[in-house]
Amino acid sequence: MQPMIVIVEHDRSNREFLETFLKFEDFRVLATETSDTALNLVQEHRPVLVLLDAHLPGTSSLELHTRLKNDQDIADIPVIAMTTYIMPSQQQVLNEAGFAACIYKPIDISQLRIYVNYYAWHNSERSPHQ
Repeated sequence: MQPMIVIVEHDRSNREFLETFLKFEDFRVLATETSDTALNLVQEHRPVLVLLDAHLPGTSSLELHTRLKNDQDIADIPVIAMTTYIMPSQQQVLNEAGFAACIYKPIDISQLRIYVNYYAWHNSERSPHQ
């Protein structure tokens, strides 16, 4: 079965673009715009990868990432931050928090494909819901 990826992106057009691209790349996709829904999706479906908008309204992306990493059942799922801009100090915070990578918007398809394939296919063996 196809590996699943969860997208957490507040911008509808970005979310739809990512969803379309990932389905074309042969992934199953669940997408949401909120942290609370994202946490539930990840806990229920145990995807192989989470793509997380670094600037979510409401619960911050760092807070969501902390919740994901503090849950032993899902702590091993890699999370890639997506952002339009980032200061060097913010990049350091993401690195220290344990994000797998950071992708810049507008998203470079080649870079996205490399990251997604690397993390998704390397983690697909451990996901029970494939």
